Amino acid sequence: GSSSDRYLALSYVWGQISMLQTKKDNFSDLQEPGSISDQNPGIALTTRDAIKFTRDSGCRYLWVDSLGIIQDDHEQKHQQIAQMDIVYSQACMTIIAASGADANSGLPG
Repeated sequence: GSSSDRYLALSYVWGQISMLQTKKDNFSDLQEPGSISDQNPGIALTTRDAIKFTRDSGCRYLWVDSLGIIQDDHEQKHQQIAQMDIVYSQACMTIIAASGADANSGLPG
């Protein structure tokens, strides 16, 4: 793809926290510009940190499983999970949040 199609991907531990996830009932709302940002308190801290990192790196897109996969559409979710290797292998970079117990641990540094 072109450089405008480049994206980063986030790999992280969800843990047992409440965080914004894409579901059938909020899918349309989350497609609105600005609905997913590092200012949205419903988005887990690790994801918000990754959004900031993506923006600071000059990349336009970040793929996050909790937001990029409709979590209560079981058929679509299964298809997406089966293609996770492609998502990560085609990312220009994968942010790996290796420390922390859950998605609110944030990215160190």
